[in-house]
Amino acid sequence: MKLKSALCCSVFICLTLSACDSQLPETLTAGKETALPPTLVVPTEADPTSLPETEAPDPAVLPSGVLSMGKGTEGVRLTSLEGEVIDEFQFPGFSLPGPSPDSSSRFHYGGTTQMGVVTSPCIFMTSISGDQSIAVHESKSPVINLQQLKGLIHLIGASGQPIIVFAAYDPENLNEFNNSRFSPSTEDESEPTRVPPVVNSWLYTASYKASPASDLLLTRSDENGYGIYPLSLHMEGDVLKGVWYTLSYRGLFGGGPIVYTGFRGLYYLGAETNQEHEALAVDQPFLGLSSSQRLIAYTIAGDGSEKTIIIEGLGAGKLREIPILPGTHPTGTGTALFSPLDTTLAWQEHYLGEEGVGIVFRFASTQKDGKLIEIDSHDLISGTADPEVYHVRLAGWMDDQRIVFEAHGPEIVDLYILDMGNMSVSYLAPGAFIGFTYS
Repeated sequence: MKLKSALCCSVFICLTLSACDSQLPETLTAGKETALPPTLVVPTEADPTSLPETEAPDPAVLPSGVLSMGKGTEGVRLTSLEGEVIDEFQFPGFSLPGPSPDSSSRFHYGGTTQMGVVTSPCIFMTSISGDQSIAVHESKSPVINLQQLKGLIHLIGASGQPIIVFAAYDPENLNEFNNSRFSPSTEDESEPTRVPPVVNSWLYTASYKASPASDLLLTRSDENGYGIYPLSLHMEGDVLKGVWYTLSYRGLFGGGPIVYTGFRGLYYLGAETNQEHEALAVDQPFLGLSSSQRLIAYTIAGDGSEKTIIIEGLGAGKLREIPILPGTHPTGTGTALFSPLDTTLAWQEHYLGEEGVGIVFRFASTQKDGKLIEIDSHDLISGTADPEVYHVRLAGWMDDQRIVFEAHGPEIVDLYILDMGNMSVSYLAPGAFIGFTYS
């Protein structure tokens, strides 16, 4: 199965970086274009559905810069959306992870940039001597070790605020389960019995302006191998009002290929009341929450093995249902990304084709009368005009028309922009995607 698409590829040259020890390939120059097959646009019936009766997202949520890691720097690079390097963050004495699709879960940029000046720090998760730490770094200032724990899962924060929220689990308890997960079920000890994994996880809040300490928000013990995974903070000014979280699988992996371990359920925890609201049940696979906290995406199983992606307005019901492609691997539907103004949902579906594992990138309007666009990963790879690229991955929306994706080669990772308006691809910055910054 290979779906076709068209990307008139105009690839722009990267600005020269003093920190880069390697030049861009000759193919990454202005004016280079590659004609590709027509983009597949799936027609849909006109059936408008209203969005929730809440305040529309603020256009100020659009990013002003991008954080990336790798390729010529030992730290984190802050680049404007026009390709100009603004700052670099170094973490001496800390073990930076290599560029990978999981890099974004290890950082939070809690600041803003005004006239090129960084006003708040970058926060980093790493591993030191078997333990994991949360370190904070404000531009050229020294690195401060904010918190040291075992089993950090994920860290989030609010732009321009000192507050962060992170989750951790008990790896020793899980390792004990993995090492003794089979116990005899008969007196002669001939037949083993599976012992359910129990994952203990905790949700904390902290502030980098306070002393290195944290407050416990939530404790969870899960017999099915899932731990707390924070998603988004509900802020009113500089006050934390609540935390959206889902559950991430931390237990024992089964046999066979697994593309995505997946998330389950969706919950809102009031920071002041400590009361929980369940938006999705624990048995429902979760895909994405919009930055406005108005829309969610998840999958449901249909008759037989068919699955459907649901776009839903919180408090307003289902907005759209989209069947997953027939050739998609059972675990091949990845995290979904809502555009900043809630108009489009983007996600990946993995399949096994004649050329090995492939990905279909799907872009759906959040309205029933909108378009559904599908682009095959092989076509997007061709659009980078870099012969070394063999894998691509969606990273994040710049605005409601342009989305950033990672392009992986044998020794490099680069960031490109896919413009859904004119179906073009342009070069953005070197390194693996970490996140966006906001003015």
